Amino acid sequence: MSFTQTQINNAFEALGLAVPGVAELTALENVSDYYQGVQDVVALPEVQTEVAPIVQMFEVALGHGPAPATLASMVSSQLTEPQLAAAFVSSQAFANVYNGGILLDPSSPTIPAAIESLFIRVLDHPPTSTTLEGFSGLTIAQAFQAFVTSQTVTAALCNNVDTYLTQAVELAVGVLSQSDAVQIVGQASQLVHSAHIA
Repeated sequence: MSFTQTQINNAFEALGLAVPGVAELTALENVSDYYQGVQDVVALPEVQTEVAPIVQMFEVALGHGPAPATLASMVSSQLTEPQLAAAFVSSQAFANVYNGGILLDPSSPTIPAAIESLFIRVLDHPPTSTTLEGFSGLTIAQAFQAFVTSQTVTAALCNNVDTYLTQAVELAVGVLSQSDAVQIVGQASQLVHSAHIA
């Protein structure tokens, strides 16, 4: 079974994106498998360039993805990555996690303790002195953006971001593919059940 135009539009709306053009809509409508359709939406360039970076910023700043309405609002705002980084750094939530609840000015110089906290919280290790020195001369917002968009952090958070996006699209189109594992007491094997709602 393939997605309907309504399901595809719901997926794009949930991600804060404009409805797809005719060619993209037709291509997605012609995918005959729901799960492949979900993956095709997640892999779209606009999802990877406009939506995934916001999810990644949430993961770094707060340790979780955004609420669906927040994501849609932020994506549709079309703020640039530097503007989004400044918004995160100046938020009370960021201050609570990285600066003892004291608000930060995104244009102020980088605070080494905040950079160390980012590394430890996201990568489970402190930065080397050389790496930490690489952040000198940047504002806090620039340092946050550089950290979030680094290859190392992108690789570390790839599964979290992909899972978030997949679940957001699944929810929007009404397809659930998360496996529920049930272990039978006394048995070494597992029964895996996948739900499919269309």
